[in-house]
Amino acid sequence: MRILLVVRHYYSNFVAENATLSFMNHLNYRFTVKKCAVMACALLAVFMLTACGDDDSQEPKRDMEPLKTLFEQISEDPELSLFKQALVMSGYEKKLSEEGAMTVFALNNEEMRAYLDRLTEDAYSEIVKRHIVTQALTAEKMANDSCELMNLLGEPVAILYENDNYQIFIDLDSTLIEAATIKDINLPCANGYLNILSNVSFVTYSDPVVQEDSVFVKVDVEGILKACYRTFALFEQSQLSLEGLRINPSSVHSLTSFSSPPLDTYTLAYQLINFANILINNAQKSAESDSTFSEKEIKSIVAQAKCMRGFTYYNLAMLWGNVVYYTDSDYLETEGWPNQIPQTEVYEFAYNDILEALADLPDHAENESDTITQFIRNTALMQRVEMALSLGRYDDAINTLNGIDKYFHFGFFNQYGGYTPVFTPQYQALYLKEAQGNTDGLETEWEEMIKTSEITGKKESCYGYWAALKRLGKAEEITGCYDYELLMPFSHEESIMNPKLQQNPGY
Repeated sequence: MRILLVVRHYYSNFVAENATLSFMNHLNYRFTVKKCAVMACALLAVFMLTACGDDDSQEPKRDMEPLKTLFEQISEDPELSLFKQALVMSGYEKKLSEEGAMTVFALNNEEMRAYLDRLTEDAYSEIVKRHIVTQALTAEKMANDSCELMNLLGEPVAILYENDNYQIFIDLDSTLIEAATIKDINLPCANGYLNILSNVSFVTYSDPVVQEDSVFVKVDVEGILKACYRTFALFEQSQLSLEGLRINPSSVHSLTSFSSPPLDTYTLAYQLINFANILINNAQKSAESDSTFSEKEIKSIVAQAKCMRGFTYYNLAMLWGNVVYYTDSDYLETEGWPNQIPQTEVYEFAYNDILEALADLPDHAENESDTITQFIRNTALMQRVEMALSLGRYDDAINTLNGIDKYFHFGFFNQYGGYTPVFTPQYQALYLKEAQGNTDGLETEWEEMIKTSEITGKKESCYGYWAALKRLGKAEEITGCYDYELLMPFSHEESIMNPKLQQNPGY
């Protein structure tokens, strides 16, 4: 995104000499509250091949004495009383009191007063969301890597370290960046880390700076692909948590249009789609400017992006039904909001993405360490099976299963450092029975697979279970959900941002 491009221009001394930066233009991303009528468009994405690795979202280490929650820690500091007030007024008191993995960049009272002078009286929610990241970042990770993140508004956030100083930069809009020093670093809490900001300022810049490095080269494409994989893991973890709330009898009726989990999952889904669209539509340009990038490499990367886009659209439609669909990375900027399209049409588009990707996907991961996390041919085939089942194409599902390695595993490493499976040999067996029509008691076999899993051991951590219950017609019976709760609610915030969005019945 443009933020580190601008930071490099104005603050080049903060970037380590050996850090490889990747830049790209025209990323349609999430909205800011100040622009809630339209999605924030044309952001520029930066991802470093070595920055913020898969293990940068780890749980804070616990001392012998129980740690306070983020909200408790903030509440005990009189210098953060105005930030605490903002948390309460915006409803984030509860979120920062719950289990999770977050990093908060709190403003002290002096900075809060100055900040509020810039905004309207009802800006508490904007301030809070701007300064929370849904990852627990240790000081060591912030020091060793030049980190690029997203806050709860979907705004790009960069943390740079130089000469024992931590700087944070938040991309507010097309010409404005918030810059600050992190004064108190990495205060450990039970659900994340607290950092306190000082010397907050607002840097303006002109378009020529943003346009400086807009050419796609190999490192750009590889960096964006890494962004896809990181966002895929976050989206999938969020999806499983959302489905877990619906599956659990104690929380089955808790989700409303004002709940955070649906918004979080929906947001991450379109972030991933936006990244994938950028790759699919622009990767070929890199061959024109970088002779080291082979045609085979480009096709493989585009195929992986299509798999992730197909996977994400399929799960969006499975969760919400009729959803917004677009494949042009500049669509929202040039055409405005598209209408929702029927669920089955989204399934078809997703299915076609998988079919188109199959010819160019590798049979094996390029690096042995990525064997169970990279989208390869077997991954796409398993996606095809699941989508075929949802489309009622049972012969297609059976024929496709016959071509999959029976020992195939695929999943992702979650923000707690654990591995979460998405497809395993057990999934193949369950999908085959469903395709063959042997569905009596199949929901019980899903339950048994979840109970005996050595990796997850939790119903809410099992990919595909909620979708299978819906296909089998067992969701209401087993979870106690109402008919309308087979689909998730669209967030109230999303409805405000997109006036064309039609809420699902019952919410």
